[in-house]
Amino acid sequence: MMNTCPDIATLRSTVPTLAGELIAVTAYDANWSTSNRQPTGGGIFVAKAQSTPADDGGMFIRPNTSWVWLRVLEVAGTVSPYMYGAKGDGIADDTDAIQRAHDYASSLITASGARVLKNGNLIFGNGRFKCTSSLTFDTKTVDYDFSGALLDFTAIAHGSADLHNTAIKWQNRAGYAQGNLSAKNLRMLGPGADSFVDGMTFSESLSDSYPRNSITFTGGGIESFAYGLTGTKNFYFLRMYGFTFNHCDICYYFPNNTSDSGEEMNFHSCVFGQSNCGVNLQGGYSYFFNCSFDYIYGKNGLQTSTDSRGKYIHIEGGQHIFRDCHLEGYGPQNYIVNVPDNKSCKVNFVGGLFTFKAGGSPSTYPTTCNPFYFGNLARVVFEKVNIGQMQQVGDANVSGWIDGSGSVSLHDTQLPIAWPYLLTQVRTDAAVQDNWFDGSTYTSGTGNDKWTEEVWVLPPGGINNVRKSRYGWGTVNSTNFSMIRQAGLVSLGRNAAAGDGVYQAVLGTIALKGYGSVIHNFRAGTYAGDGQSCQVKIVWAKLLEYGPAQDIEPTILMQATGHSYVYNFSGSESEFKTVVIPGQMQGSATQSPMIDRAPDWATHAFLLVDTTKMKSNFDLRITDVYMRQV
Repeated sequence: MMNTCPDIATLRSTVPTLAGELIAVTAYDANWSTSNRQPTGGGIFVAKAQSTPADDGGMFIRPNTSWVWLRVLEVAGTVSPYMYGAKGDGIADDTDAIQRAHDYASSLITASGARVLKNGNLIFGNGRFKCTSSLTFDTKTVDYDFSGALLDFTAIAHGSADLHNTAIKWQNRAGYAQGNLSAKNLRMLGPGADSFVDGMTFSESLSDSYPRNSITFTGGGIESFAYGLTGTKNFYFLRMYGFTFNHCDICYYFPNNTSDSGEEMNFHSCVFGQSNCGVNLQGGYSYFFNCSFDYIYGKNGLQTSTDSRGKYIHIEGGQHIFRDCHLEGYGPQNYIVNVPDNKSCKVNFVGGLFTFKAGGSPSTYPTTCNPFYFGNLARVVFEKVNIGQMQQVGDANVSGWIDGSGSVSLHDTQLPIAWPYLLTQVRTDAAVQDNWFDGSTYTSGTGNDKWTEEVWVLPPGGINNVRKSRYGWGTVNSTNFSMIRQAGLVSLGRNAAAGDGVYQAVLGTIALKGYGSVIHNFRAGTYAGDGQSCQVKIVWAKLLEYGPAQDIEPTILMQATGHSYVYNFSGSESEFKTVVIPGQMQGSATQSPMIDRAPDWATHAFLLVDTTKMKSNFDLRITDVYMRQV
């Protein structure tokens, strides 16, 4: 019959009578019955007549120098913090018990040179484990299962801005395993985003000669830390699946002082939410697949390109891919994606959805709330991205899509269909437009090659679709309606009453490269005032175009009207004024898809202006024309 023992303290005072004797310990400590807890940490021990190993408080319990009780594991190589006295009640400090259990599991490895052949397993079980100091975990000697457990670091000592404290320090002390080891359902609660305590740090300073601090995380989450996850040197091949970062200052931070780091940092179906910054990437090579960036805090006064707070994605270096990700929140109240000036990086957004329709008062946030800032050295691609509903209340703080002077390519990108700035320019800085025709294009006299695409005047009667001349100097059929090139501008107007005619001119044409929306506007000076108007249209066309250098009329094989907008002039007709047309173009959720995206058959889009409802001798003095397909 097997002997029994109520707790480990009693076992430590029990001297075996013979080698191989078995004893069943009910629980680690005796007070489980009075603390409304189930008995934990007990088990079966076998007596060994030997002077080593030392008493470690869990696996080896020594009553004297000659005998040791050895715990018999139910599953070979698998230990739990309860075996070392953890209570998991959220009250007692379990830090030491967790560390001892980890260290024993780590000692179970066997290796051949730098290759780990087998490793230990650390399984927590159900419980709230209070930790008042840092834990040091290995990435190559232990597989972890935290299912049912919460690691509570709310009582850990705070750090400082210059020296952060860390809850879990990951290290690599044993070379490499066959593939990444794993951590399942790690859930951590920290002392707050302003505590200067990081959730997890990977550091070379804790590692042996063979690098690659990496591990595969499945499930779980980090909440209320300064940096949720960060690393320094020899940190790569990270895999995170279904992991959540919440209420942190920065969810994932990759610093700029790394070496041999950043390769293949992978995040799959992870959530970066309700924090001051989603990801702050100073370098590395990151991949985000089907991740959510959800309601990052927008704080008053943080709309600058150098501050990462309030930014969903802040990048200052490296190469990063965001595929099929979802970004959602208020506003925009700050730059959603931000790359400061003088920071070289390459960023691709492939698929995915941006939606920021939750509102927020423009008066309580910074004066400029455009969605994106891409600095002068940024190289950014949007490919098949769906930019969904933005704030629908006519937020006057939004003046365009992209600030900064970096290189941005948008291809097959769908813009929102009910946002006031549906079809305004991509940037706010006209000097860096890639499809911008400015005043220098309109030199007088010769220099016809300065037109980058086709421009023409349609007949007053609107009965056919050919241009009368490349610049509309006037012909026998259109002497009263001309596009006349002058120094720094082109004058569009007529010198006779409209009558039954329709007076239209094409200001620019672009070849289509997919189904993305065409955004456009033009700037003009005019004396037109109250009661006068013009109409602006994007026309989709199947077009045979021969180029501006050829005096051959284009042939329109098919055409359909896309977006159409009436601009009403205002003010006195004796006052010269500058207008940007169309300005704010309000879309409708019920509008035809053809309005905002190109039909499959279309080869070109052209920008058409109809001046029929302008009075004679009131012209548009056009200085800038902008078209771009996204």
